[in-house]
Amino acid sequence: MWTLTAILTIAFLTQSLDNPSYEKNRHVRYEEPKDCKTQVDSLTKKTIYITVDREAVNIGGQIALLRQFEKITLDSIPDDLDTRFIIAFVVDPSGQITGERIIKDKIGNVGQRMIKIAKSFKWIPAECNGQKVPMLVKIPLQICLQQN
Repeated sequence: MWTLTAILTIAFLTQSLDNPSYEKNRHVRYEEPKDCKTQVDSLTKKTIYITVDREAVNIGGQIALLRQFEKITLDSIPDDLDTRFIIAFVVDPSGQITGERIIKDKIGNVGQRMIKIAKSFKWIPAECNGQKVPMLVKIPLQICLQQN
């Protein structure tokens, strides 16, 4: 049996190290309203925010999410294995996940497992000008294979 050891891309890991806690990063001072950009999501056909003041985050942090991804196992390894995976979903203003999608998964079942893991967490929605807004979250993942 093969176990996947998950390695997040540098941008994903760097963000978790720069933002150790959602609550600790709240600013009390007044800030001018920002222009948050929106677009229509191609899957859900709903307006989502692509730039926000505070991004959507899972409770427990990205490291907790990574630890769960590390538990994904494979029974066999395809010959043309690509070890990069990308999933995405919309975190709506209530913190629910909708519009799940697999952007890259050559194996065919790792992406589904990643989505299931992401949905098992509670999510704090993104904010723009103090309002909770829907945001598309993309999670890139690269794996290293280790034989048990």
